[in-house]
Amino acid sequence: MVGFRDPNIVPIREFYDPTTKVNYMAMFVVDRSIAVRECFYKTMARILMDLPDRYDHEGRVFPFLISGLFDNHDEIRSTVYELIEELGHLHEETNEEKLREIKQFGYIAEWMYGGQLRDEDVKLPFPIKMRPRMGSRILVRSYVRRYLKALYKEIGDW
Repeated sequence: MVGFRDPNIVPIREFYDPTTKVNYMAMFVVDRSIAVRECFYKTMARILMDLPDRYDHEGRVFPFLISGLFDNHDEIRSTVYELIEELGHLHEETNEEKLREIKQFGYIAEWMYGGQLRDEDVKLPFPIKMRPRMGSRILVRSYVRRYLKALYKEIGDW
């Protein structure tokens, strides 16, 4: 499930017999069948919702789910957006005490220009109909931050 390997950790066998690592889960993201991709994204969401030790795997599974927001098929993008909203709702329920203060005090982020920016003022991309719920925003923000540094490094290595 992991497509990234630390460059400082190389097995000794790799020096003598180089191998190619294939991320089989990532192959489902680019599958030609719409039904296969849709089932894959639903399965990834179910893993994040129902797996007892999901916190250990969230960092590995969540990028696959985010990639569904950029699928070519509009119906899949809508489905993935709804799945992320469900995950956000679950995150809000499990971390209610941590999020209670933010909800009660009405935290306003800097990018909202002190609360002056409304949902009507912003044109949102297709699958997003309105501002995502707080749990979804927190989940996406926490996992995307991890991958941006790796993505920038990959772009720089070309």
